[in-house]
Amino acid sequence: MTCAYHPGQPVSASCQSCRRSLCRACDHRIRGLPYCQDCIVAGIELLRKQPTNPTFTTLQGNHRTGSTSRRSLLVALLFSLFPGLGAVYNGQNVKAFIHFILIAGLWTLADQFTASLEALLVAAGALVYLFSILNACRTAQRANRGIDLQLEDERIRAWLSNNIIYAGYGLIIIGSLTTINALAPSLLNRFWPIILVLTGTALLKVRWKRR
Repeated sequence: MTCAYHPGQPVSASCQSCRRSLCRACDHRIRGLPYCQDCIVAGIELLRKQPTNPTFTTLQGNHRTGSTSRRSLLVALLFSLFPGLGAVYNGQNVKAFIHFILIAGLWTLADQFTASLEALLVAAGALVYLFSILNACRTAQRANRGIDLQLEDERIRAWLSNNIIYAGYGLIIIGSLTTINALAPSLLNRFWPIILVLTGTALLKVRWKRR
């Protein structure tokens, strides 16, 4: 089965309304659900004719949820003191998972290394931790303004799905540094900046070739 608009392109989803097969380029998400361009246009035309139509909230999902529930900034702050829970309070489980993995992962890795590399990992984990607290409070404010938080979580999920290769690169780099530290810690402490520069250069080269 191929895309209804681009024959030959693999199908990634089906339109929630008309069930047309859609490729990634034609997969337009509204509140996390796939729609084709024809159904979106038809929905907009319907809204113009019937401005009080109850489907309005769904079709304008890029900005508003229509929900009247409010979130407390104080509760969001208190929850965010534990990595990831602030995002959970705001209903963003994907973001919560990322915050927890980054913070816990960086601080756990710091215990495996010594000297300047340990300090770098601790500092990086602290920055992500502070960002997660600030982000939880700002996200709660956006929710109180009616912004659809689930759309942001869906975009993060889609980005992770499309860039899973970078997670693999990250695991390889971490595993390599950990192995070098176990076998020759003095060598790693002396040359780890050069190793990171070479690794980053290699990743950029791969990215450039893909483009």
